[in-house]
Amino acid sequence: MLDPDVDFILANADRLITVAARCTISSGLSDGLNALLLDHPKNNHDDWHQAVAGLQRDALLMAALRTALLLDRDETMVSLQAVYHRLNEPRTVGWASASVRGSPRI
Repeated sequence: MLDPDVDFILANADRLITVAARCTISSGLSDGLNALLLDHPKNNHDDWHQAVAGLQRDALLMAALRTALLLDRDETMVSLQAVYHRLNEPRTVGWASASVRGSPRI
């Protein structure tokens, strides 16, 4: 077992990367759907317009929610802030420096 802060970082790195990637995807999807809506003004014969508008709002909401999760300051939660705080701990910095020099801990 490593230091608890190091364990926390290693255990949650994949999860944070996944949330960050999905946040980016949601933001891009929302932007693309918004462009589609702006390029095709609504008329009374377009049933798809309302569905696309709903998808665009949902994608934007998911991007905002995922951003909030990533930036949460609660140290007990998995977030970029929690990892950042742990990376600034002297014992974690020492472990990370050893890992960069080729330590087999990773």
